[in-house]
Amino acid sequence: MAGALAEFRKYILPKDYPEYPSSIMNIYLIEAIDELLSTMSDKASSKTLEYLKDLEVKVLLNESVSNYDGSQVVTNCDKIILTKNLTRTAGVKGQFPKGIDKKHVVKGNRLKTDSFLMVEGYKNIFAIGDIAAVITEETPKGHPQVAQTAIQQGKYLGNVLLKIIKDEGVNPFEYKDKGSLATVGKRKAVADLGKFKFAGYFAWLLWSVVHLLSISGFRNRLMVGFNWAVSYFTYEKSNRLIIRNFKPKPSVNNTKK
Repeated sequence: MAGALAEFRKYILPKDYPEYPSSIMNIYLIEAIDELLSTMSDKASSKTLEYLKDLEVKVLLNESVSNYDGSQVVTNCDKIILTKNLTRTAGVKGQFPKGIDKKHVVKGNRLKTDSFLMVEGYKNIFAIGDIAAVITEETPKGHPQVAQTAIQQGKYLGNVLLKIIKDEGVNPFEYKDKGSLATVGKRKAVADLGKFKFAGYFAWLLWSVVHLLSISGFRNRLMVGFNWAVSYFTYEKSNRLIIRNFKPKPSVNNTKK
């Protein structure tokens, strides 16, 4: 998001609002820990920081927001940032129906499950996706809350339920990590694919292809791909405001003579 806003400032703001200099828009990224993209490799983290600095994003590491009153942000280091726009991106929080004993709820509001995705303390409740925390020695924090985890767990649980009905044995769930991709901006992305870790244009191209293929329907992929291609060469974005010439109506004098 910080990268997208930075590109908006660099390419869109001067075109849409030429009367305003880009310097009036400052972008801060406040990160509570000492690195960006902590779930990815050190190379991905350092390259992401490099890309954001190239885009003139002010990155504050080891800081967190302690207060915001609508006009200024105060960090835990007593730094004050004047702004009327604050965007919070704090990851995913699990949501599930009421009635589950809170002692089975772990960090992130996730339900602790065993290796078969069965919620701890229950014999008839399973959990998958963002609400499931499969806590094992190999995954002490559970699996990443991403789409690929939910897809794999959904397919696995479907087979498990069929085998339970047939009274057949089942194997524990094994997550197959297909890698991680993150984009910072145009031609700027990072990729962790097993032992292969790279960044730059090829990582960005791979990210684009993967997300394009994830869109359902050939027609939708074609339209999105076409729009992306147009944006790539022109930096044009969808209209954000509808502006028309305004002509005041002539005043009518109702005063009787």
